[in-house]
Amino acid sequence: MTLHINWGPDTLLRSFDDGLRWCFGCRKRLPHIGEIWGDSEPSYYEPVLVLKCSQCGKDRTRFGT
Repeated sequence: MTLHINWGPDTLLRSFDDGLRWCFGCRKRLPHIGEIWGDSEPSYYEPVLVLKCSQCGKDRTRFGT
């Protein structure tokens, strides 16, 4: 039996200001940062967008997550 664990993207490709968004964890509108993560070399998988709240550092922009 072989087990393969995919750790996900390892390289921060781009970071940008994503403006004010509602954070359901902090319960207020705060600046958010968008980060695009991907593999450092060509990969089968597309880059991943991650949003981070400036206060809690998590993506809590959607209700219920």
